[in-house]
Amino acid sequence: MRRFISMYLSCMLVLTLFFTNVYAKDENIYSEIINSNLYLEYNRDTKELFIYGTGIIPGNPGTVRSAKKLYIGEGITGFEILTFSRWGELEEVYLPETITSISPMGVFSECTNLVKIDIPKSVTSIGYNAFMGCASLEEIIIPENVTTIELQAFQGCISLKEINIPESVTSIGVGAFQGCTSLEKINIPESVTSIGAGAFQGCTSLEKINIPEKVTSIGGRLFYGCTSLEKITIPESVTSIGGSAFFECKSLKEITIPKSVTIIGEDAFNGCISLEKINIPEKVSTIGNKAFKGCYSLENISISENVSTIGSEAFSGCSSFNEMNIPKSVKTIGDSVFENCSNLKELTLYSSAESVGDSITDGIDKISILSTDEDTALDFNASGLNAKEIYIEDGVTYIGDGAFKGNTTIEKIHIPSSVTRIEYNAFSGCTNMVIEAEEGSYAQTFATLLGIPFEKIESSNEGNNNQNENKDVEEHKHEYSVKTTPATFDKDGLVVTSCDGCNSILSKQVIKAIGMVELEEDEFVYDGKTKKPEVVVNDVKGNVVDSKYYNATYSNNTNIGDATVKVVFKGNYTGTTTLKFLINPKAPSIKKVKAMKKGFSIKYSKSKGGVNGYQICYSTSAKFKKAKKVSIKKLSTKLKKLKKKTKYFIKVRSYKVVGGVTYYSDWSKVKKVKTK
Repeated sequence: MRRFISMYLSCMLVLTLFFTNVYAKDENIYSEIINSNLYLEYNRDTKELFIYGTGIIPGNPGTVRSAKKLYIGEGITGFEILTFSRWGELEEVYLPETITSISPMGVFSECTNLVKIDIPKSVTSIGYNAFMGCASLEEIIIPENVTTIELQAFQGCISLKEINIPESVTSIGVGAFQGCTSLEKINIPESVTSIGAGAFQGCTSLEKINIPEKVTSIGGRLFYGCTSLEKITIPESVTSIGGSAFFECKSLKEITIPKSVTIIGEDAFNGCISLEKINIPEKVSTIGNKAFKGCYSLENISISENVSTIGSEAFSGCSSFNEMNIPKSVKTIGDSVFENCSNLKELTLYSSAESVGDSITDGIDKISILSTDEDTALDFNASGLNAKEIYIEDGVTYIGDGAFKGNTTIEKIHIPSSVTRIEYNAFSGCTNMVIEAEEGSYAQTFATLLGIPFEKIESSNEGNNNQNENKDVEEHKHEYSVKTTPATFDKDGLVVTSCDGCNSILSKQVIKAIGMVELEEDEFVYDGKTKKPEVVVNDVKGNVVDSKYYNATYSNNTNIGDATVKVVFKGNYTGTTTLKFLINPKAPSIKKVKAMKKGFSIKYSKSKGGVNGYQICYSTSAKFKKAKKVSIKKLSTKLKKLKKKTKYFIKVRSYKVVGGVTYYSDWSKVKKVKTK
């Protein structure tokens, strides 16, 4: 019975509105039914739109798009996606207390003339893209019950100058105020616990901002491009500064990073050209790639003892640096860390570093390498230490294989008497270098054996003892031989150069295990010629393995089908693997297509290589949706029983079956025909 009454009332509402619309006494009032629960009235003179009823307003309700003022009646509870999006003439909006959320996505997005919206106290969240692109919106009052400002809620509101966020708000979403270029002042209450990435990105007029004490991270791109931002204090609750957080904040002069921060992300302060002073807290373990790149006003920076990683180009372009001390805790130093640091003269680091990138400097005066009690071996790739002088401090005992390989910047390297072993290729390719060491030291013996220029320095007492020990070594004439253990797919190999008489080792060279074995090309088109794609081999570190260390044998590499390559390793490597590549038929070309009554005839060229037949594909769609295919062995055919006076798109390919596998050519160029 209730259902019958409800249906009756709905019908009466529809009929009433129909007759109101058709027979309206006031010609300036237009009425329209939106659905069974909603209707609208529009005043053509005042351009005021009223929406009445209950429930949710659908996207783009009704046919009216020219309203300047919008009034939504009590009883309406929400919106659908993009409900009023791109209503270009809309200037004012008034919402009822029955609305609790301006969501889901883009309810008022890109309403470019919107200047005023009355948001009721009942609203608790401002949704995704809610006011995105509302370019004329200068002011908005966020009610005290709102707890969430969601993703890109006010993105691109370029006229918004000031905003006050109430104490009820706990989270500000990703890109919430991104691109609000006129925003000068924003108050963020202490209730806020999270601020999403890029929330204030591109707010070029923002000069200062407070970060609440409950916020735990400065998200990626948070203040990216805030070119007027001069000062900011980060609270002790923050543990990480995300990637590009302050990218190109060109007016930022000073920032205090709290002791709680453990990570400074990639590009965090890249381009902060006015930044003069910054501290790296003790808990920071990682300085990301390009973190301080281009901070050319930054005169000095102290890296804490807890930092283990300095990313590539971290301090590139910091042209005010004159010296830098890298602590012993640092294990990884990326590429070009101090590139374009034109005033940097001296750099100090420790032999305990495990990985040092390429060209970390541009060629400074001096780099000093210190040892630690725990690690006395210089066993990292130091070829990127571009300096005129390398000074290895006393305490280092070992210089590893290829340590300074190919470094032509070095003019002099000081090797202390504490060094008792240098690998054979340690200074390979260092063509401009002189070894400086005490007379009678191991370093002198090494330089003499390899023909490296040597420069004597005065001996210390400790050096005299070492000299006596090395005289015994010199009295024995070493005769060296090389023993090779080949690398496999699973294990590294080893080349050891040692003396046949005393078994002393001159050098050890690790041969990294075989990694990727692949073909430069793995698919060909049949042309009757033999195919021999080049084999490419890399070791597990990605280094190219020279072709002299393997043979490639090709088979079944002329005709259509699967071809194989057998790769057998030799010399420094051992093992066998087999690769495959395809030889497919050549695509035919369509010679002629002729329209017929409810069909068409087609002729196409012959594909060589002993193909078994041809496949014709046709469709009324240029994208071949719902296409049909027929297989034909002849070079021409007629297709009938198609739609009359209809345009068809046609393409052809050839195929060959080998060992139960079908190999197809590419499709021919598409032709079109209109049936009769």
